[in-house]
Formats: sequence, C-alpha cells, structure tokens
Amino acid sequence: MPVLLFLPIWAYIYVGTLEEPTRAATGIMAEGLEVFGAKCAACHTASGGGSSSGPKLDDGEVLLTFPDDPDNLGLAQQVHWVVQGTNGIGEGNPYGAAERGRLAGWFANMPGHADDLTAREVLAVVLYERAAHGASELAATLAPVAEEALNDEALVLPEHFTEETSVADVADLLAPLMPSGESES
Repeated sequence: MPVLLFLPIWAYIYVGTLEEPTRAATGIMAEGLEVFGAKCAACHTASGGGSSSGPKLDDGEVLLTFPDDPDNLGLAQQVHWVVQGTNGIGEGNPYGAAERGRLAGWFANMPGHADDLTAREVLAVVLYERAAHGASELAATLAPVAEEALNDEALVLPEHFTEETSVADVADLLAPLMPSGESES
C-alpha cells in the first residue's frame, strides 16, 4: 500500500527529470556540424564555450560580434572572417560589429579557411554556428532556404571563397536568401 501511495509522486519526479530529445541536424546544418567538429571545435570547443585558443561562441556571443540584420551583413562578415582569418584581415585590423571592438589577433590567431573549406562548407558551418551557438532564428530559417537554393541552383556559390572575396561580395552573393522586407532584430 505505501508503494502505491508514493507511485504518483515518483512518477511526477521522474517525468520532471526527463529532457526533451534533441533533434538531429539534417541537410546543410548537419554539414555545418560536421565541419565545426572537424575544423572549429579544437579551439572553440564542441559546445562553443571557447578555450584559451578560441573565443566563446555560445550564449549568443557569436551574434554579438556578427549580429543578425535585415541585409545579412553579420552573416556575410562571419563568412568573410572564417575565410580570411587573422592573416587575411591583418593582425590588429577590426572585424565584425564595430561596437564590439574586435581586432584580428586580439584573442588568438584565427586560421583562414579559404583553401581547405569549400564555399558551401563555409556557409554551412557559419549557419550552424549562428543557429546552434548563437540561437539565431534567422540562421535556422535561412539554412533550409539556402539548402534548397543550392540544390535548385538558384544560389550558385564558387567552389571556394578566396582571399580577394570581400564582405560586400559575400553579402551580394547571399542576398537572394533574404526574404524581401523581412528583418530580424
């Protein structure tokens, strides 16, 4: 009888400890997760919590440096940063949102990935970082749009972004992904 009496209490406590299962990343987000694990997690850690060799990305930190905006400039700046790294930007030169005050080499030297990641892989990892570590609803919304546009060839990326690729070039290239008149704050 005492067991039956405490069964509802036990059930309530047990259910309260369950976590909602995480959804597996698919498509371009899965590609981004794979690239992040292979190229970024060594410095930024798998959780995006940062380390002595790479700044924190999680808890929205990535969006403070590369904010969501209606013109995708933050996304373009982050793509540019991943492609160029410290050497491409030039140590001591600013990157990201001006109010953030980030200078290339301020923390550690970010490697550029122009040669070792395809343009699709760069876009995938940046969308993944923004959605998974920055909780960007815009990036989560853009990921399937980007994947569809890439698959339908409505968005054609170069094989690789190069050192000559500017933020404006990236923003122009990604402009078709943004729904007209929609903004994210």
